[in-house]
Amino acid sequence: MAPLELNPYERLPREQQQSGGVPWHLFSFSLFLLIIACGIYLGLKFGYAPILSSRVEQLDADLLTLSEQIPEAQREGFIQLYSQMANLQSVLDKHVMTSLIFPLLERNTHADVYYSSFDLSTGEGRLSLEGFARSYEVLAQQLGAWAGIKEVEKSYIAESQFTEGRVRFRIVLQFAPSFFTPNAQVAR
Repeated sequence: MAPLELNPYERLPREQQQSGGVPWHLFSFSLFLLIIACGIYLGLKFGYAPILSSRVEQLDADLLTLSEQIPEAQREGFIQLYSQMANLQSVLDKHVMTSLIFPLLERNTHADVYYSSFDLSTGEGRLSLEGFARSYEVLAQQLGAWAGIKEVEKSYIAESQFTEGRVRFRIVLQFAPSFFTPNAQVAR
């Protein structure tokens, strides 16, 4: 008679036969992490939170003491001053700075060009310049200079005429809406 063949499952070592259960080392590691997390939570909740609460109460008491040291009239004066400063800041934020145009004109005007008339509309962001140039070539160079400036959105010649050996012109410059506000100047 031939020997009976053993079930392959029975040939495995006993520790490999125990399948379906959670390995104890993973369970014990997870339990260890849970205990550590609970310990940290309890330490913060019952150890550190009371310290922070007492510190907040101490600072509140210090503020109350400090506020009692300042007379009511001084407090009212400070509040009024603060209100005036806030209102002034609001007005200055909306203030139009027309003087910003002059350094820009000075830096970007061709040496052979001079202006005789200046008309600025800050609401529309438009500047109309009338003046004289030595030649049409110089006028074209001046218009090219205005076109290369980031603050100028659009520039064009509204009219020109060659008289008495020079070019009489009117150039219109359209500026970016934020050019005339002080907050835009801070970013430059």
